[in-house]
Amino acid sequence: IRPPALKFAFELRAQVGARETIELNGSTIREFTPVLGGTIVGEQINADIQPHGGDWSEVRDGIFRLDARYTVCTHDDAVIDVHNQGIAHADEDVFALLASGAAASLDRSYFRTTPSFRTSHPNYRWLIDRTFVGVGREFGKEIVLHIFQVD
Repeated sequence: IRPPALKFAFELRAQVGARETIELNGSTIREFTPVLGGTIVGEQINADIQPHGGDWSEVRDGIFRLDARYTVCTHDDAVIDVHNQGIAHADEDVFALLASGAAASLDRSYFRTTPSFRTSHPNYRWLIDRTFVGVGREFGKEIVLHIFQVD
């Protein structure tokens, strides 16, 4: 059996607002981070992230379990629902940098997602019948993900 190959699909840049604590329960924190907008740029897709989504994350022992939902509108007016789940964790010094309001590169940390898509637009059928993996590159007021198609 040959392992699957990854093919770059697009870059996602999402601007996010301040995290809000929803619940503190022992060592678990549930938070909401609003998605304020952004872009998706790739060979087969160019889209704007709409400003009415968010990430409902759970943080325990420094590990973020991400659960983001938002919509995008493509240059040819397709609407696509995005559900992006993942895991992120970093060294304490990275979290201190983020807490100060600065952006941090996550090259020495783990930030992976598994986005899935829904749309009825025929130009974007390739999004709904493939599996994708996202690799986080930056974290702060702007989230940068490189999204790869699993072949």
